[in-house]
Amino acid sequence: MNLLQTPLTLLEIERLLEKELRDEEKDYRIIGDLELTYEEFCFLSLKAKGLQRYENDLAIIEKYRFVTLVTWVFSMRYANIEKESYEAMYNKVNKLQQHTMRKTIHVIAGTFEEYGINTYGLDIYSLEGLFALIGIHAGIPNKAHNRLFNILEESLNYKDMNRFEQQLMLDLEPRMTVIYNYMEEDTKKKLFHETREIFIDCRMNNLSLEELKEKYVYASKSILNSLVCWCEELEYYQNQKEIIALYK
Repeated sequence: MNLLQTPLTLLEIERLLEKELRDEEKDYRIIGDLELTYEEFCFLSLKAKGLQRYENDLAIIEKYRFVTLVTWVFSMRYANIEKESYEAMYNKVNKLQQHTMRKTIHVIAGTFEEYGINTYGLDIYSLEGLFALIGIHAGIPNKAHNRLFNILEESLNYKDMNRFEQQLMLDLEPRMTVIYNYMEEDTKKKLFHETREIFIDCRMNNLSLEELKEKYVYASKSILNSLVCWCEELEYYQNQKEIIALYK
């Protein structure tokens, strides 16, 4: 996102984030699709720390709603690296006075609805519901994509889907534990099985990237892009093996 290219004030960052998330051409499905590097996240977190002194000033929270929301989402997305940052953020919100907490939740939850950001049918006007949604919008970190696709490939041979769910929970990446902690079992299972359906459509049914985007309108853009590349590379590798076998 080029947050580090030129000096930006917090207000300029707020406007930049709002512009990015409202840009339909960018086709962001989840907030985690924002191209925010770890270095940019650290910069954003550092800038956002200045808001802590205004934690009881709801006008300030509303003024910097996108800075707050994106910081929360990427604190969870980078939780494997910045676990302390994420836990401190959650504990800070959890320890707010009840009145202030409700108002803060209302501002952030209202941002999803006001700007048409998908809420996946969750009740987001509670701390638990809001953080479950933030977990969904954090998405699966790019470094975990290949492991995810390998698990999905293995699952094609499973008759028992419980084994598939257990593998995702235990083997995917330790970082995902943070994201799943705030989701109800039904929500997790729904996400797991939709992800598998997407995988099957790409791997077995040969749907193109555009076809996947059209069919799964709320699926993470970064996941879809990575999946199509992974399937193409696997198909190429398998074709090469067949060609080599013919000449043996």
